[in-house]
Amino acid sequence: FETAERLLAEDVCDAVGLCRPMIREPGLPARWLGGDREPARCVSCGKCRQSPERCNYCALDVQPGECP
Repeated sequence: FETAERLLAEDVCDAVGLCRPMIREPGLPARWLGGDREPARCVSCGKCRQSPERCNYCALDVQPGECP
């Protein structure tokens, strides 16, 4: 959170991408807005997957059959 906030404040970028973190932790923005500034659980390992049911999931957290 702090890194994204700093980069935006310093006009280093116009936006911050959260695609991978949102796959692993869909409630991340709400958590940050609620005051919990711990880093996202996503480690950018590239193991984001899509199951045959066509839902996204993080290979570090769930198996394809366990999609929410």
